[in-house]
Parts: sequence; C-alpha cells; structure tokens
Amino acid sequence: MGARGGVGASCLAASLAAESARTRPTALVDLDLGGAGLDVLLGIEDDGGLRWPDLGAARGQVAADDVVPLLPTWEGASVLSADHRRPGPPSPEVVVDVLGGLRGGATPVVLDLPRVAAARDGRLLGLCDVVVLLVPCDVPGVAGAYAILGGPLLAAAVVWLVAAASTGSLAPVEVADALDRPLSAVLRADRTAADAVERGLGPLAVRRQRLRRVAAELWRGVEALAGEAPEPISITSVPRAGRAGWSR
Repeated sequence: MGARGGVGASCLAASLAAESARTRPTALVDLDLGGAGLDVLLGIEDDGGLRWPDLGAARGQVAADDVVPLLPTWEGASVLSADHRRPGPPSPEVVVDVLGGLRGGATPVVLDLPRVAAARDGRLLGLCDVVVLLVPCDVPGVAGAYAILGGPLLAAAVVWLVAAASTGSLAPVEVADALDRPLSAVLRADRTAADAVERGLGPLAVRRQRLRRVAAELWRGVEALAGEAPEPISITSVPRAGRAGWSR
C-alpha cells in the first residue's frame, strides 16, 4: 500500500509476488479495480486468462483451485487483474468472497491494495496477515502515512514501513522518526523498473536491481513470520503504542 499515489506500491507488490513464486505457487491480486489493470503494468494485458470482470457472479464458497489455474501468469505468479477493456469493479461482496477463497487455499496471496479501497472496506485489511506501507521521503508522503496509520491501518495485524527514497528531501530516518516507527527496508531510486514497465516488460526485467533485492528481503521476513508455512500472508510489523504526533 502506498502512502500516496505514484510511489511504486504496485511494483513492490508485484515484486513480492514474484519473489514468493520462485519457490511455490503464488497469487497476485489487483484491488485497484477502477484502474487500468495490474496486467498493463506487468506487460501481460494481451495474455489470455480470467480478469475480475469474469468473476462478477462468484459468490459464497470460491475455491482457489477453481480460479488460480485460469489466471495469466507473470514471473511465475498467477495474476488476478482488473481489465481496462471492461471497466467497472465487481461488487464488494464478490471481491471479499474471491479473496476469502484464495486465502483459504495453500497459495500465498499478495494484494495490491490501494489506500482508498482499504478505507472504503475494512474487510480487505482483515484478510491481511501483514501490510507493507510504502512511504515516500517527502512531506505529503509522511502526512499520508500518518493518516493511514491512524485510520485504516489502526487495527491491522502487522505493518511494515518501507521508505521510498526516490523523491523528496527527507532522509529515511526522518520518515521513521516522524511516524515513530522502525523501517523494515529502504527502497532507493531505480530507473530500471520504470523503464522496463514502459517497454511492456514489467518491473523486474533487469536481474540485478534494487526493487528485486528489497522484495527478497521483505519476503524472507514474511516467511519467518509465517514459520515458512505455505499459507497466504500479508505484510506489516511495527509497535502500536507510542506513535508521536506528526507536524511539518
């Protein structure tokens, strides 16, 4: 989840799913259902397979084994994306039922969860074991993170803070101090990911890049938190008490 728009949260979510998919089947789910579609970011928009509009009638018991094999894949991960050719999100009930089914399987599930969707439907955060909050090192980013941590994420199980040091004049340590929370990682500027996305290759076209290394570091933490059990999990790890008030 990004503390504000355009910080790279979707690229980080995709990279986490790709890291998990190196060793086990993994699902990556697009929850920005009014957007262009995560498949466009990954360069697989022309690949066959189910998208969210195809699941509009899915209700009640939704088995992961009935959905995951029919999804397009990227870097080994099965991707459930919105569809820019068929705009219009499914109902919140369909989304929750499908996510519940995916989470009930043996496949780790990574959600690309926009902050607006999380604020609108608290059930989505309730499905997460861990939440990763990507915070740009600038004043709007810190203010956005403060609002999210005191609102939608207040009851989240585990939250991991990642500083995006590509923009702004704040140092990562200043972001951590302002939010009174430790950093799980620092994601520094990396033009290779943006360039690869523009070429339709997805954010991990370059083997040695910062995004890939940060995703690997974070996913090792997820595995440790899960006891290396092949179960769905989401990302977040910080103390809840003692958060100082934020000011410019």
